Amino acid sequence: MIKPMVGGSWSQLHRPTAATTDSCTNITCTSFSERLHSLRAVQAENRSSVTAGHSRASARHRQVPDTGHLFMVQILAILHVAHAVKRFICLLVAPFSDYGRECMIRCWPRFLSRHLPASTRMVSTRSVTGKQRRNESLLHIAQRLRELPQVEHEPVSSKKAAVLVPLYEDEDGVVKVWLTQRALHLNSHQGEVALPGGKRDPTDADDAFTAKREAFEELGLQPDSVEVLCTVAPFLSKHLYSVTPVVAQVPNDFTPSPSVDEVSAVFSMPLSYFLDTHRHIHWDVKSKTTPRKCYRVHSFDYQGFIVWGLTAQILIHVAQLALGRPAAFEVDHPSNTTSSRNASRM
Repeated sequence: MIKPMVGGSWSQLHRPTAATTDSCTNITCTSFSERLHSLRAVQAENRSSVTAGHSRASARHRQVPDTGHLFMVQILAILHVAHAVKRFICLLVAPFSDYGRECMIRCWPRFLSRHLPASTRMVSTRSVTGKQRRNESLLHIAQRLRELPQVEHEPVSSKKAAVLVPLYEDEDGVVKVWLTQRALHLNSHQGEVALPGGKRDPTDADDAFTAKREAFEELGLQPDSVEVLCTVAPFLSKHLYSVTPVVAQVPNDFTPSPSVDEVSAVFSMPLSYFLDTHRHIHWDVKSKTTPRKCYRVHSFDYQGFIVWGLTAQILIHVAQLALGRPAAFEVDHPSNTTSSRNASRM
């Protein structure tokens, strides 16, 4: 039995003429079997031509990655390598420093608890004490931030933006902050970790309204569930935006529903990490406008996510205000004359 075929007609097989010429392949058929074989060959050629056409169309519509995206991917790859090198160096110097021993204990706790001598298993003096941890609960943090002077901060640029610093307390009593990873198809900061936020619209009442609106669009965080604790002084971004951080408390049981158009991943990170050194690196950049002045750029590595740049700078400052203690590293370059002002920002 001859199986029915897709793309051909049975009338082509039963033409009364003795010879048939196919317009597609220019093959002359003199018998039914040859005519059947020719038709199957034509169908196969048609399928291949259709497949090739789709491939060419998809190639034409395939987006070519822009230079900015490739540059950002390279920057993040370099930061990953830099953090890995630091962890490796910490392991090498572990027998000679308290900080190295602390890094080893945090990296391989089970292995080191069995194989390291008791004298080397002590925790560094940089670790947080029990009393400090009690003072770093969300209740104490909220009270500390509410007591800050409420000042109307002047923007540092005509282009205004705001970000939300959403804090919550997990099941272990650790205060964490929600962060997002920007989608790769966005026009700027592709793949970077950021706080939920964006440009301030002319219809927005204030910076808190902008921050809550953007958090709802990016994370699905209902504005009514956000309790604003304080608003700190704005930061100037590299694109010359005046970015105002709005620190807020969100429900502990909040489950993000990120927007696929803007966000590729959502995660939470302990706020205290932004004051510790074991996952931190920094480098200094010379100012292009002011001679003999450098700016310090910070970077943190947390579970494969790189938090750096303006986001890291904002969270370092918020962590110092919220936890009531300074960072374990130098936040500003010694040549930066605004260090004292930044330390007293509110």
